[in-house]
Amino acid sequence: MSRRSEVLEAPAAALAQRLRDLGFVDEATLLGRWIPTEVSDDTHLPLLRSDLRAVSSNTRLPTEDRDAAARLATLSIVEAIGPIGTVYIAWWEPRREEDTVAHPAGYQSYWDEQPDGVGFLEEGPSSTDLHEMLHWARQRSARIVVRPQWASDTSYWAGDDRLRPPSLPRLPAAPGGQA
Repeated sequence: MSRRSEVLEAPAAALAQRLRDLGFVDEATLLGRWIPTEVSDDTHLPLLRSDLRAVSSNTRLPTEDRDAAARLATLSIVEAIGPIGTVYIAWWEPRREEDTVAHPAGYQSYWDEQPDGVGFLEEGPSSTDLHEMLHWARQRSARIVVRPQWASDTSYWAGDDRLRPPSLPRLPAAPGGQA
């Protein structure tokens, strides 16, 4: 189980089960529909948080369950689990014209729980600004791997130098001083 699952999805599932046990089947079903049963991406998180907010405002429910739903709805994954794992940032360029609308060129990112990339935690933002991407990454981990726009086929280290794997060179400044 990933750390994100431990701090968000598992407690939400336990809350859904408690509500079911108390006879609040509709509320339990509402929460349960957005709790993944296997490793997943972030697409369910806004929906789960929205349903947690709905449960937190349902005055028919016991106060402790409403409070638990409210805490989970506003939980910061970063604050709950701290800086762990590795953040990956890569420049992406659409290869086909039809891809440009759905996925314009820019940096894509994600945060994995383990240094070797085996426990998805969070999908990151997309941006054309590498500084913005690195700021987001440094809030989540001291391990950051970047494939920059000017060398998108090469991985570089942008994290804490003390953790840098020997196989990854340090991220240089971009041509023109942009990085």
